[in-house]
Parts: sequence; structure tokens; C-alpha cells
Amino acid sequence: MTSVLPALSKVVIVDHVSSDAVVQLSKNGFIVFDLEESGVAEDRLIDILTEHSAGALVVRSATKVTENVLKSGAAAGLRVVARAGVGVDNIDVRAAEKNHVLVINAPEGNTLSATEHTCSLILCLARQLRNTILHKADEWPTTRKTVITSSSIVPITELSGKTLGIVGLGRIGSAVGIRMRAFGMRIIGHDPTRKYSKKNTKTVGPPPPEWLDDWMPLEELLSESDYITLHVPLVPQTTGLIGPEMLSMCRKGFRLINCSRGSVVDEAALLAAVESGHCAGAALDVFTREPIQPTDPIMEKLLSHPCIIATPHLGASSREAQVRVATEVSEALTALAGWSSLGISGLEGAINLNKLGRDFCACFEDWTKRTDAATSKMLLTLPYAVYVLLEQLIQKTTPETLCTKDSSIAYRITLVIPEAINPRSSSGQLLTCLFAHTCEFVLERCSHQACLLPEKFDLLSAFLCDLPNVTVSTDQLTGAVEVSWIGRKNSERTVCSCLFLHPESRLDMTEQIFFGFSSPLPLWILNVSFSYMCDCGDVAQAPAMTGQLKESILHLLDEHGESTNEIAIDVYDSFTSEV
Repeated sequence: MTSVLPALSKVVIVDHVSSDAVVQLSKNGFIVFDLEESGVAEDRLIDILTEHSAGALVVRSATKVTENVLKSGAAAGLRVVARAGVGVDNIDVRAAEKNHVLVINAPEGNTLSATEHTCSLILCLARQLRNTILHKADEWPTTRKTVITSSSIVPITELSGKTLGIVGLGRIGSAVGIRMRAFGMRIIGHDPTRKYSKKNTKTVGPPPPEWLDDWMPLEELLSESDYITLHVPLVPQTTGLIGPEMLSMCRKGFRLINCSRGSVVDEAALLAAVESGHCAGAALDVFTREPIQPTDPIMEKLLSHPCIIATPHLGASSREAQVRVATEVSEALTALAGWSSLGISGLEGAINLNKLGRDFCACFEDWTKRTDAATSKMLLTLPYAVYVLLEQLIQKTTPETLCTKDSSIAYRITLVIPEAINPRSSSGQLLTCLFAHTCEFVLERCSHQACLLPEKFDLLSAFLCDLPNVTVSTDQLTGAVEVSWIGRKNSERTVCSCLFLHPESRLDMTEQIFFGFSSPLPLWILNVSFSYMCDCGDVAQAPAMTGQLKESILHLLDEHGESTNEIAIDVYDSFTSEV
């Protein structure tokens, strides 16, 4: 099955990802190398990726996927880094973009586990479990005295009636809010990516969800909360977010819970707040440096303080969560390679897609709702069919003429698609942009020069590498979509124009002769042609090539619509192999 990344076949797994990933990937036809090691060093990881020519790397949080790893891995064929979890701060995403490596995560798999861990830490702080667990029978009286007398330094408190401030209202933050509201807590929230209207006011914005009592700015939330729980990603804007200034805004006696990322909290500032009594306690599952170093004086004081509860990054470590994230990344890789029957593209958890990639995800979701799996597959196959036709067409001309600096090229593509796909919607623009990337790829390949794109054509290259200076327009009369850009190999604008037809589209006599068909038109007919202006100023028109897709076979057609050749385009390494 043609897909986003049909060359994907070899996968390296590190960090003790659940064995379910190995089983599922192997069952789906991948060659899997499971190192069964955690926190693999940079040099060793580079050697492994190079040795196995891995197309995908699966990690949890311990192994650092650095710029050197990505550069060397990409040179050896690495196209995807899959994070079996949510946070990707152990992956250099910018370096991944630079080396055209896709980064995906498993956004759903560990939500429940992290939610339950957060809720349990809130309860532990309220019930003072650190200081009340019996280890010996004779500790009974002293343990009770620690927490139930009027002079107790660390008293047990109830959650009902207290205010919980949630910083970050994504999947986990929202799930925590829903559960803790059942304890009778007042739930307030802040999220820089969301802005709700305030309840019972005329402020602008969508209404907050039922479980959220109020949305407010961060400074206001800090001053009103008895408990503050953090659920934000680690990005430059959130690094050190909870530092001396923000801690000083919190109400005296607040308690802090951090199950997001350690560097979101300034640990030295938190220690000072706890020692001064301004902060009544904290529960930490994540830390700036993991694992914690025994020689770190700040961490030594935090861990020994009676008001601090610490767990060694266990939020996502339930058995069920590890199976779910392993399944999620396995399904994504399987879909990217074209072997999935789940109706997903594999890009649902992508982190570093360009706009075209994000548009593709939206369109693909729409296609799966409007059409059947076979139609979605054919739509994915179209750019590969254009690739085959265009490559053969260019070889019949003088390829070096097209690659001169001052050449101007205009591609024309006409195709027949089902009526369920509206070409005047975003689908038409998306497909035309994909065809434009295909045209540019073929042109670069014909130039025999080093280029930014991968050696072999796949859709993923279009979702990670933008064409420069793109403009998109639609002819209101014909509905043709036109994409133009400055080619990487020349200084003139290159144009790709695509006309979408339906089987019942009315054709005039000229068009009927052009296609070799009268209405109704057969589905998945694809016609490709181009013209180019030579250095001398003359315009040359290349003869058109027409084909029809039937499943994963492209039938080349003559001017009478007869099949002259069949090309299997689902075999990635042999686009032009005849069947």
C-alpha cells in the first residue's frame, strides 16, 4: 500500500520500551533491533543506527537524541524518531527539522497513568503520607503525634473546599481537574494556548468546560490556589516558569505538584520557599537533572525535607501505559509505512510538520470520514503516480535544459477523482501542493546535483521541507488550482496547475480528444504535461503522458485510452518496474 513513507522497514528500539512494540512491529513486517538498554550514549547510538541503516528510532525519555545523532542517522537513512510517551525534550527537534527527520510522540497512551499519579500525589500531600507510614509497631504514638496534634508541623488536611490551580489544560491537566473536582475542590486553570471566557461575565472567548470553575491569568491563579499542579511541556517559555518571582505570588501555605518536566520549576527557589514556610509542601515526580545526583546539595536538602514527596519519574510508568504507548507508536510507524488497516496516516502524533503536513492531517481525517479506505489509499497514491509519469516524460526531453538557472517551467496536471472529494476545498489545494513538491523533486533528481531532499521520493519530504516563496490560487471559472514557487535549481518561478474533474464532468470536443474519453470519465485518470522556456526564449511543449490508477498499478495509456504498460508503484524501490 502506498503511504507517507513506504521505504520504512528497519526500526531500532532503546530505553526498554514495552516488548509489545517489538511483537507488533515484527508482526507487521518490520525488521526490529531492540537494544534492551536505557540511556544509550551518543556515540553508541550513532553506531547502531548506522550499522542497521535504521529508518526509525523508538525512545522513551532516557536516551538523548542529539543533533549529532540526527545528522549521522539521517545520513544512514533515519527518517523518523518516535517517542514512546508525550514529552520530546530529550529530542533535538530543531536538528530533526534541519535533517528532515520526522518526530512523533504517543499523546494518548500515558494520559491516564500520569493523571492518576498526579491525583495520588495531591492526596499524599493532604494526608501527609510521607510522615505517617508505619514501619515498626512502636512508631504508632510518635507517628500520630507528628500529624494530629494542634502543634503539628505537618498536619493532615482535607481537600474538599480547597482550590486547585492547574497550569496547563491539555489532556492530563483536564483529566486531573475532572477527578479532583469529585473531591469537592474548586478547580481554576491557566493555559497560554487557551483562553476561556470567565463564567457569568461577558468576556470574549469560548465557555470553559463544566469541571473548570474559572480560567484566569497565571499570576491570579497562583495567588488563589491552595494546591498548584503543573502540566506544561518544556519549551523556552516554560523553563524556570515557577521561580522566585512566581513563588512569591503564591498564597502562604500552598502546595506544589510537578509531574510535567523538572526544569519548569527552579528547584533552589522551591527549597527556599519550603524552608521559609511559605510553601507547605511539594510533590515532585520530575527533576532538572535525571537521575538525581547524590552530590547535588539542593536535591539532598529537598529529598530530606519532611514536607517534600519525591518519586523517580514514575508518572507514565504503569504497566498499562507502557503497553499503550508501545502500541501507539507501533501503529503510527505501521501506518507511515503503509501497512495499517486502521484508517490512520501515522502523522497524528507528529511534532515538527510544516503547514502542508498539518493540512494533510486535516484532509486525511476528512477523507476517511467522506470515503472508504480504498479511496483514501488512492489519494495517497496520486503523488507517486505523478512522480512516475513525470520522470518518464522528462527523460523523453532534454533534462539538462530544464535545470538551467533561467529556465521557466509550467506543469499541468489533470485528474479524475470521486465526487466525494471537493476540489474547491482544502483537498484540492493540498493535492496540488503535493504535486508541486513531486515536480520539484523530479527536477532536482534529473539535475544530478546534491539537493536538500532525500535520495528517494516520498510524501514525508513534502511535510518537512517547504518549497520557497509559494503562492496558491484558484481559477474561479475552471476550478483549476495553481501553485507557483521559486525552484531550488533556478531563479524563475515554477508553476504547477491542477484541474480536478469528476466522472460526470462535461467535456467539450477538444477535451474529449485530449483525454480519449467522453463522459462519463473513468476514475483516477491522470494526465501530466509540462512546457518550459529555453535560454533562447523559445517555449517548448513536452508531449503529455496519461495513466489510470487501478489500486496500486498505474496503467500507461495511449491517445485512444488503451493500456500500453503497467507500472507497480507500491513497490518503493522499483517505481518503474513493469508488471
